Amino acid sequence: MKFYEVLVLLGTSVPVAALIIAPNERQASFSLDDEAEPNWSMDSVYVNARRELRVLTNVIPNDVIPAFAFESRGHMESMVVDWGRLHDYNVTLAVRGRKNDKHGLARAFQIIEENKPRVAVWLLEFKDGNAHTLGDLAEGFLRTKTHTRNIVFHWSPEFCDYKGLATFDRISHAYEHAASVFQFAYQDERLASLDSGKFKPWPLGPAWWKGWVTPSSRQPTTAREHFASFRGARNTHRELAEVQGLVSNWTKPIDLLVEDSGKCIPHPGSGDIDRYRELLETSKYVLNLAGNNPNCYRVAESIESGAIPVTVTRKGLYGCYDNWAALYGHATGTAYPWIPKAPFEVLQSWDQLPSRFESMLSYAEERGSVLQSWYKQWRQSFIDEFASTIS
Repeated sequence: MKFYEVLVLLGTSVPVAALIIAPNERQASFSLDDEAEPNWSMDSVYVNARRELRVLTNVIPNDVIPAFAFESRGHMESMVVDWGRLHDYNVTLAVRGRKNDKHGLARAFQIIEENKPRVAVWLLEFKDGNAHTLGDLAEGFLRTKTHTRNIVFHWSPEFCDYKGLATFDRISHAYEHAASVFQFAYQDERLASLDSGKFKPWPLGPAWWKGWVTPSSRQPTTAREHFASFRGARNTHRELAEVQGLVSNWTKPIDLLVEDSGKCIPHPGSGDIDRYRELLETSKYVLNLAGNNPNCYRVAESIESGAIPVTVTRKGLYGCYDNWAALYGHATGTAYPWIPKAPFEVLQSWDQLPSRFESMLSYAEERGSVLQSWYKQWRQSFIDEFASTIS
């Protein structure tokens, strides 16, 4: 089977699958394992999908911003380079490698020192907390900062400091000499509070690597069958039993479905996937119960399906990620005025849900009517923030 390299200077924002591709015999290919990534609560069966380092180019033209991607699935590349339209700014992948690839990082910094680009972009995944290259990054950013502004997209560890070596102290030291750091997916308030102009959010997005496809059409809010719904695994959503109890004790007739899909498994069946998508597409609201982290793929997948997310956010609830919803304009700590506020239903606890039913019903049509226009504006705000960062 022959693999191809995506042409990244197209200046479009269409999905990766729709991009024009052409063979390039001079560039090395990369491939993904057939195994879908399991939930991070199942680390023992996790497989790093990128098998080896791929150097796509050693020479960086003056008008090109090189990017160096060290991650497991290519999801950061999809959400940053494609969704974020970095190709509009001549961002081109120079190196693809595994996360925590010391040899790959050394090669990437060698390319920077040989070419001395004005700006370089880094996609660095530490989602599982494993971090054996933070010291290498600290040294490399210090060594190259005189001629290159290093802009990092950092996939924060899912469990704050509770797992692995990717602790706050190590991470803050690693990025001391980086010019800017976008916290991909998870917003660590400890980093943001150091310097909100340097440590900024970047969205997680939908789970494209799991096969997510944005619906081609959406029912209007008023035509949706269910008031609200949730479907998820009991072992990764600790709030599930609490919400099920609230629903069972609610005496007024309300169409709110809370479904336990069983234990989280790496490869859910097609029936389970279809039911999840059906609920997203037929519900006015979708409850965003926290998984291992309060931010998850469900938020973006709800929006793209036309369902309004219901979130819980307050200080003292999620540790270093208490301010997770700043990503959507609902800050409980460091705020980012350039992010437009999402038309979500925001609670301080799930106990508030029954008392909000009537107001949620009354505002559903209004929120649903502006959800997609907000999503477009929200996406553009991150694109514009990246543009201002490299200017």
